[in-house]
Amino acid sequence: MLITFLLTMVAWVFFRADSVSIAFLYLKEMLGGVISDPQQILHLLNSIEAPLLLYLAILLILEWLAREQKHGIMVLEKISWTFVRWIIYIILISLIFMQESKEIDFIYFQF
Repeated sequence: MLITFLLTMVAWVFFRADSVSIAFLYLKEMLGGVISDPQQILHLLNSIEAPLLLYLAILLILEWLAREQKHGIMVLEKISWTFVRWIIYIILISLIFMQESKEIDFIYFQF
């Protein structure tokens, strides 16, 4: 299923591009644009797309775990929800500590 999705995405690039050379340029940028520069990866993780990447990773993990199940959602019955809850707690606490605090000037200092 994942391979079909990836092949479809690559095919869409060729259908939407103005020419084949531009399509190959798009594919080159798609595969190497972010991966080649570590600074861009850090910028991507600090941007608004980070939650979207997290959701995508969760969906891919669930898809991988459910690959042998008749129904994909059945994999959720095997998960220890106490473990998941503690993982969420740890992530939230980590996000609180990593939150960048900014100094805010007092705007009424001239009065």
